[in-house]
Amino acid sequence: MSDTVVPSKRVTLNILKVVTSNIIILLAGVVNGFVVPKIMEVPDYGIYKIFSLYATYISLLHIGFIDGVYIIFAGKNYDELDKPLFRLFSRFLMALEAVIALIVAVTAIFLPGDYRWIFLILSINLIFVNVGLYFQYISQVTERFTELSVRNILKSVLSILIAVTLFILYKTIDYHTPTYLFISTVVGINFFLAFWYCFTYRELILGEAKKFSDEKKEIFRVFKEGIPYTIASFLASFVLTIDRQFVSILWPVDESDTYAIYAFAYNMLALITTATSAISTVLYPYLKKSGDDSLKSISLIRNIVSIATAVMIIAYFVLIYIVKYFLPKYMDSIYIFYIILPGLMFSSIISVVLVNFFKVLGKQRVYLYICLATVALAFGLNMGAYLIFHTETSISWASTITMIVWYLVANGYFFIKYKLHFLKNFIYCIIIGGAFYVTAHFFNNWIGFLIYGAAVVLISVLFYFKEIKTLLNNRKEKKNQNALPKEEA
Repeated sequence: MSDTVVPSKRVTLNILKVVTSNIIILLAGVVNGFVVPKIMEVPDYGIYKIFSLYATYISLLHIGFIDGVYIIFAGKNYDELDKPLFRLFSRFLMALEAVIALIVAVTAIFLPGDYRWIFLILSINLIFVNVGLYFQYISQVTERFTELSVRNILKSVLSILIAVTLFILYKTIDYHTPTYLFISTVVGINFFLAFWYCFTYRELILGEAKKFSDEKKEIFRVFKEGIPYTIASFLASFVLTIDRQFVSILWPVDESDTYAIYAFAYNMLALITTATSAISTVLYPYLKKSGDDSLKSISLIRNIVSIATAVMIIAYFVLIYIVKYFLPKYMDSIYIFYIILPGLMFSSIISVVLVNFFKVLGKQRVYLYICLATVALAFGLNMGAYLIFHTETSISWASTITMIVWYLVANGYFFIKYKLHFLKNFIYCIIIGGAFYVTAHFFNNWIGFLIYGAAVVLISVLFYFKEIKTLLNNRKEKKNQNALPKEEA
């Protein structure tokens, strides 16, 4: 039997729970991804995507506190939590977010035009998002994935209902939804979920709590563990969005539709990344329980994510038809989508797999330094691309190159420190990316769908036949052992 750590039945079940909820999230993403641009004027959609862009940074405004709680307490059962301590944590976080929200609101007053309104809304939204995130992490820490999945499903259903209602108004009375109205519904859903989480975890809010003066060292430890990872997460988010930052500044929404077109390409990309996040959600508590043995599974998990992402890229051939016939005014986004899509394999391995191993091994600062270097690289490549070519597509190519270098540096650390090889996986990703570029360039249709699909199957079997066979054999052996009577086993 291989010494690879194979996930237990419970872990597999938890992944399936989150996958189920993520399928609903994916459906909501599809509906919103194609309905929202339809019901809005292009300039309004551009403003909405500006809001969405800056909203990605909201979850970083807990300054490491939520991440610290997640890193320290992952793997504990709910009954094992020190309730008075967590009541202090909950109240401290709420006070912290209220202060930060006030600072953002005051800052917003001095911003020009639409940015003033956007940041005022963000100041309100950040309280709801981070309070909800805190309790969501407690669900993950204590492996209460049913609770997490139900809330994700409800959030998705509500967003679908709102989008469908607004679409009906658009079709019946030609009502174009103002961007501010739609953003308000997004904030409303976040408020509802935060309130529901507070009610569910009222035991961790109300009642006797430990005193701040007695637990200063513990709160300091939470920040100490969380801040490096939070800063690294901010930098990682910046790496993933820096090209959109460039485009939003160089092609303002009030002067052209370029940013709206560019952002729509990433809107389609987000539909695919939603599907891969289920693995990441479940992975960290499981890996932390495994301790040092978790390193045995890094190659397996990396390969699984690579293959899964390669398969998901096939969605390109479906999405181009939806855009062509449902949103023809966004057809220019297809080429941008074509450029950035293969980079998803490299970024997914980092965000879904490697980041969890950095946390398990207590190497948040190493991850921070890697992200810092990648931001500098991304800035240089994006700036260079614009100065040389003056096109948004050149910035897309720069972003894809950044993803590859980021992958090499992050995996390089595990190779140097732990002798964990990744060359085979890198070559696999490069070949899959090349196969996509060639196929999509010459066959932007159902033939391309079939050719690329066949290529993924063939390449995956050629590269990972042994690994797939070993994994299946381990599963079969484990199943047979569970079927034996206890005295024989």
